[in-house]
Amino acid sequence: MKASGQLNIQAVTIEFPALKQLVDTIVSYLKDKKYRQVNSIVVFQGKTYKEEYKYDNFPEFQNFKEGLELIDITISATDKLEINITLSSNEINPLGPIFSKVSVDSDDRIITNGLIEEISSFFKKRSNYHNLLHTYGIPISIAVSYLIYISISYFFSDFILKLNFKRDYLIFFFLILSFPIKKYLRWLFPYVFFVGENRKRTFQRTLFYVVLTGLLTNLIFLLVQGKLQNLIGQ
Repeated sequence: MKASGQLNIQAVTIEFPALKQLVDTIVSYLKDKKYRQVNSIVVFQGKTYKEEYKYDNFPEFQNFKEGLELIDITISATDKLEINITLSSNEINPLGPIFSKVSVDSDDRIITNGLIEEISSFFKKRSNYHNLLHTYGIPISIAVSYLIYISISYFFSDFILKLNFKRDYLIFFFLILSFPIKKYLRWLFPYVFFVGENRKRTFQRTLFYVVLTGLLTNLIFLLVQGKLQNLIGQ
């Protein structure tokens, strides 16, 4: 009788060596349980490519020229067991990462539960905070936009006054700007982040941290100097 188990993956950071180690651990576990003919296939997929490898021969994330969007791992042992691990860096559903999941089907409930527990422990150790950026994307993007507004208002106040630009219009502009900021942050911090798979994204994450630190430092400076209230009131 088939025993099935499923695990939804929320927000994790995946390193290549650890992922390969997980697959190796599962394969070794199954062979210890006397499963014969254990086969493992890993599919790597991006916008313009889809490549398939055996588990002991798949390449480093860094070897892909384009961003890696999906990893699909299938481990099977004849017709008695199948494990499928799907990891997607895309935002499939605005309400949650419904596409990243683990499913286990075997002829032994104890083995099914044991595998689910082992895999769940692996992903729990690598959980991240990215789900907050997706769940609370609107208020976070508004906050970032407002930090930008405060900094520009402070450093370019004389220029804005010369243009006779109404501050209400400036506030409205940065509220509109929060929408592309939200979309950008969700790309920058995907539910599932593959470490090293996209140098452009990694560089921009570092740049974002630097800019955010600068904006927060400026806000603290204005608060200490007591200038924030005057700035907002202008």
